[in-house]
Amino acid sequence: MRVLADEHMDRDISSLASFIGTSTKTIRRDIAELKSQGIVISERSESNNRKVYSIDKSTLPPLKLTFDEALAIVFGTKTLSGFEGTGLEEAARSAISKIRTFLGEPESQYLDKVLPRIHASKKYEAFCKNRSVVDELMVALEDERAIFIEYASAKSTEPLTYDIYPYGMSEHKGALYVVGYSCHHSEVRTWKVDRILDAELTLFPFKRPGDFDLANYLSTAFGVVSGDDLHSIKIRFTGSAVRYVCERKYHPSQQYEQQLDGSVIVTVELSSLLEIKSWVFSFGSSAEVIQPLELRHGIEEEIRQLQKVYGNSTNQRPHSSVGRKE
Repeated sequence: MRVLADEHMDRDISSLASFIGTSTKTIRRDIAELKSQGIVISERSESNNRKVYSIDKSTLPPLKLTFDEALAIVFGTKTLSGFEGTGLEEAARSAISKIRTFLGEPESQYLDKVLPRIHASKKYEAFCKNRSVVDELMVALEDERAIFIEYASAKSTEPLTYDIYPYGMSEHKGALYVVGYSCHHSEVRTWKVDRILDAELTLFPFKRPGDFDLANYLSTAFGVVSGDDLHSIKIRFTGSAVRYVCERKYHPSQQYEQQLDGSVIVTVELSSLLEIKSWVFSFGSSAEVIQPLELRHGIEEEIRQLQKVYGNSTNQRPHSSVGRKE
């Protein structure tokens, strides 16, 4: 709106896209959206049939934000670790920069003062090498077009190729994931974006199921991995872990049962055991899986493998030359 309201310059679709740094398709969509919201956008054709657009400043609604609202919007730039190095991060920062141009002087001064005092830890390394992959995925999502991906699975020694229909994207612990239908597996699956080595957008359209809801699909996941069967999981926490797990809610289905001995039993309903297994391990001996047996046996097998690695070294002194004097 700010660009169109500049009375010193006429803008056509191409120049608007170039100035803002986006596609002409996005500009046309934004103009249509502004018109639907009652913004009066003037359109006229010049002698060369070039259509130019403008907005009368007097018709623009005032943008009023409280200090907290302004801070919350701009603070969002500090939590974009999962999108760092991609066009999404640049677009978000550009949008926030434009929002700041509408703020009054007191609000801008407030943000300049407070923002340097707020830090968001970087949870993940930037994956600039995947920028083109993210761009291709976003186009596939928007246009509902199939995409071929070359994927380096954690379990495979060689990259695999999948033909997928992307339904949505999710950020989890600073990393991006794409959720979609795998033609190879004939089911909905999740792929970690920074394991996608290459992506090729196709012209083949697909129809996203009308009843598919990304939030609902991930509601039974402990993070981003969902399964077919629902598991009722019970874990007993003792010692200092009791206070830690009771301080926050890790899953919407989470329930607590305080025990007489001071321990607490946490119950969650999940459709996959993959992610919660590593979470249990992070508490060491302060967490014990009660059910299901499948998860408990998985933990036991992992412990046996750990004993093979560490069991024979408990009575051995570490061999190191650090700090030694000859």
